[in-house]
Amino acid sequence: MPPTIMEITEWLKAGHDLPLEIHGMIDSDSVYPTADPDILEVWIHDFTGSLPLEFERWWLERTDYLLDRVLTIPLPRPDGPWTGSRLDIHPAFSSGFELPGVRYLSSSNAPEPDAIRRLVGIRDRLATPAFRDLVDRVLGPAGYGHDLVTAPGSHRSHHSEPGGLLRHTVEVAEAVERATGDLSTNALERDAAVVAALLHDVGKLVLAGSEQDLVPVLSTEHDRLIEYAAADSLCMLREENRDAYDALWHVIKGFEHGDHYHCPVAALIRACDAMSARTDLVWKARKKHRSRGNWVRFKGHPPIFVPAG
Repeated sequence: MPPTIMEITEWLKAGHDLPLEIHGMIDSDSVYPTADPDILEVWIHDFTGSLPLEFERWWLERTDYLLDRVLTIPLPRPDGPWTGSRLDIHPAFSSGFELPGVRYLSSSNAPEPDAIRRLVGIRDRLATPAFRDLVDRVLGPAGYGHDLVTAPGSHRSHHSEPGGLLRHTVEVAEAVERATGDLSTNALERDAAVVAALLHDVGKLVLAGSEQDLVPVLSTEHDRLIEYAAADSLCMLREENRDAYDALWHVIKGFEHGDHYHCPVAALIRACDAMSARTDLVWKARKKHRSRGNWVRFKGHPPIFVPAG
């Protein structure tokens, strides 16, 4: 695993030797002019942060080619200790076609940067490589990742703040991960449950984007859109690892149709989903009504009184 931007920044501040190369991505809004008209400042990022580098303008004329691709950039050895100024990079590099996965979601302007790190951790703990690739394809920068980082979990209910959907997603996935850790199921089935939990609300991103007019479902039926949002990735998974595909498809269909008898883990995902939503609403109610308490109505359930304290 290559070093992260945060690790490289800490090494630079401590005066340690630089690694031979840095891995990151460049966004279209991360390129700035400098006092030298022939030099541009470029911020390269991953999920831990960003680092400013300098490139010659002629080299960055290929910016359209570089955007949304993982770059592998050789770093020069500085002449002296790094003091926080930019590193001069001229212009040699090698660019691979590595899948820009969740490791390369930008945390710089994310409302919930810690949630991105938790998402990366969940992805890295998956034992099945094919599932890790699917998470990268669906939730990485090339998929719904940019929208996931900033989207609210709902408009007037739980996790309604920007970035709330990502925080809710990782809360549900982490809860499913913990709950299935001690079950007598194999690693493939546990991974399938965690991946389904990560995808359980991806339909909200479909309905909030330009594709909303293409899908004939109500906003409350977003959980029917998992296979629509992940269609291409599911086809690739089927070709790459049929056992993983069958395990995940079983959980997705059990979750969508409420078939908890044939797929008990779908009930677990529903329960973790509800618990994350209720915990968020209770926390907000207690924060808003510290002096007395408040009646809170959860979707589909009778109201309950949340005391202050």
